[in-house]
Amino acid sequence: MGVVITMSLGRTSSGAVRLVPNPQPEAVPTSMDAAYQQISAGTASPVLVTDERWRIVAINPEAEKFLGCSSLEAQGQPCHAVLCGRDRYGNHFCHEQCVVGTMAQRGEAVQPFELDVTSAEGGKVRAACSVIVLRDGPESRIVHILTPMPSAPERAPARPELRAAPLAGAGCDSSGANRHALTPRELEVLRLLARGSDCHDIAKTLFISLPTVRNHVHNFLRKLNVHSQVEAVALAYREALI
Repeated sequence: MGVVITMSLGRTSSGAVRLVPNPQPEAVPTSMDAAYQQISAGTASPVLVTDERWRIVAINPEAEKFLGCSSLEAQGQPCHAVLCGRDRYGNHFCHEQCVVGTMAQRGEAVQPFELDVTSAEGGKVRAACSVIVLRDGPESRIVHILTPMPSAPERAPARPELRAAPLAGAGCDSSGANRHALTPRELEVLRLLARGSDCHDIAKTLFISLPTVRNHVHNFLRKLNVHSQVEAVALAYREALI
């Protein structure tokens, strides 16, 4: 969107008529701006935010270090030109017609995925990517949370009991959850929301009814003392609940 500058008629000291630019109002942060800023501040992972045209609007300091570019350099750039993501076989994953962005525009849930990105050192680093879609009317923001993964020799062997662990217990801070008195099922619902699922998807995934899902959402919003699902996800990342 272009910037519109309004003008008014004025006069110089000699009486000549001239155009005078009207003072421009300061930009007012939207709820989306506040939400992704909370998410960025609440995680030690690199965070990259794009608009509905897949252009970068913000990256956090961790992403600056990880990708080797400043926030000012990244802003306005196509996401694929900065990430240069490839799949594990070396095929281009990131391109102009972003699959993740297209799914987000359609309202489809985006599950976490892995991709190889170009690091600050110029090498390829595999990262797990979780996506949160923020909406405010016709506008949207796609928040990419990147978690760099160790190379194959550095990865610890997976234990069978961890592979079989339920969704709610994987990687969350139980002390934080206990502090807010969240139940295991409420944590499951919160984690799925953070992954981009909506209430209908969560009902199918957990084999529970839609009213039950909404009841869990209502309960953890009250316990976390927030007013929206976006705020709940932001707080959960900030306090490492999920």
